[in-house]
Amino acid sequence: TKGVGFNGIMAYRQSKKITTPLIVRIIGKVEMPSGVENYMLRLQDTQNITIEGIGDDATVHGWGFTMKRARNVEVRNLGIMWYGGVGGDGDSLSLDTENKNIWIHNIDFFYGAPGKDSDQSKGDGSIDLKARTDYVTVSYCHFWDSGKSCVAGGVWEAKNPDDPEAKIFVTYHHNWFDHSDSRHPRCVAGSVHVYNNYYDGNCVYGVGAAVQSSLFVESNYFRNCDRPMIIASQGSDVYDSASGTYKTEGTLSGQTGGMIKEYGNVIVGAKRFYTQLTTLD
Repeated sequence: TKGVGFNGIMAYRQSKKITTPLIVRIIGKVEMPSGVENYMLRLQDTQNITIEGIGDDATVHGWGFTMKRARNVEVRNLGIMWYGGVGGDGDSLSLDTENKNIWIHNIDFFYGAPGKDSDQSKGDGSIDLKARTDYVTVSYCHFWDSGKSCVAGGVWEAKNPDDPEAKIFVTYHHNWFDHSDSRHPRCVAGSVHVYNNYYDGNCVYGVGAAVQSSLFVESNYFRNCDRPMIIASQGSDVYDSASGTYKTEGTLSGQTGGMIKEYGNVIVGAKRFYTQLTTLD
């Protein structure tokens, strides 16, 4: 009677500042709960929550999750599809503001609903992580033909890269980026460990480093990924294959660059990949 439905329970926890551990179990296909605005259910000013799917068909359909000032949250064993839409946030999981200690694992991310912008034909981001969100792990997830998969660091971090709060820590491991386009992840300002992921048929790029980000890209398998790793405003990011020249602004929007240390990766079928050891004719 105090919190009715998924959305009502979350709103009640927020209003009463309840921190008691809570497990929400998804069974079968769940359409958008009542009271959800802009296709995104809010986990806001709360903590100690697990959202888990039960069985092999647990699916969130037509909506996603926004986290703001959430701590100790685990999301696991779900399919999320047709999230977002025109007028909505457009993300599957939007870790929007000051979230800490988040674990996202064993999730199947499918297409999102088309958004208002030209680059949102498959929805917006599968996982967007921004505005001082820190200590996040994304593991054992499958991204099915996603458009813009993962962002680690957003506008706030890009504007304040020297602020200690912009130095976020994120890990991506054992994920399958299955013919998804880009942002696996796209990083700003933070320290990001990307290891043991499988990249298959990624048409834009694999890992992107911008604005003083520091990436350790380790023991991944890149198969037919056009540009496995790019650094903003240099090299493969700004190279125009049609003309054989370099543009002033590339895929990573003309931002300043970051740094990628790569080790033990297997790269097969890349169109362009250069390291500091590459000698050009």
